[in-house]
Amino acid sequence: MNLSCNFAKANKLIFIKTGSMPSSNSTLYQVSVCCLFFGYKDNELKLLVQNGNGGKFCFPQKPLQPEATLYGTACAVADSLLQKNDYYIKQIGASDVSDPLHEVPKLTIMYYVLTQCDNLQPGISGTDSFHWVTLSETNLSGEQKMQVETALKRIRRKISIRPIAFYLLPKLFTLSQLQHLYELILNSPVDKRNFRKRVCEMYYIQQTELIDKTSSKRGAHLYTFNPELYRKSRIIFKL
Repeated sequence: MNLSCNFAKANKLIFIKTGSMPSSNSTLYQVSVCCLFFGYKDNELKLLVQNGNGGKFCFPQKPLQPEATLYGTACAVADSLLQKNDYYIKQIGASDVSDPLHEVPKLTIMYYVLTQCDNLQPGISGTDSFHWVTLSETNLSGEQKMQVETALKRIRRKISIRPIAFYLLPKLFTLSQLQHLYELILNSPVDKRNFRKRVCEMYYIQQTELIDKTSSKRGAHLYTFNPELYRKSRIIFKL
């Protein structure tokens, strides 16, 4: 892992192993795991933040405990904030946040989490000042904005080949909602005809008999994603 870069792929537990003596060329780090939670509501991508000191925002994080894994710690952060484990979590990389005034350098392992905005634990918003903000929120620091953009780049690579966008949507959604979400994440327009054609080719994205009439009198069919059919399907996901 190259710490000269702000973000480098983090190998599993190479930083600190409790009970072992470091070799002469080893560096001990104070390691924490930080999660960037993304949601989708009111036709906007949202980011979960917590109020910090001086009106600044911070992201949910947890120190890495002895013998704990990075992934397990990241899931613990998610489970402490969400009502159910209906989320997608993936590692982004490592961020060196060392302070020259501290003897032990700090290292933060970043993860992104995709979930529905309504999936927060009851009372979380009031007691711990967690709330959703838009991605254009000005209270984010320069480093935080870089972390968000790095996460979005990883998400963009995934959503066209893995059905991870459905973690952001309600169980029932319209094709217009699905297309708009893709356009937001990709930050570019999507051809409506080709997009819907590809959706219809994947039988695990199922049309229901329900109609959504919130946008027009005619209404639009509601769809649902069936994860069980997807796991059994030989049809490659590609949107």
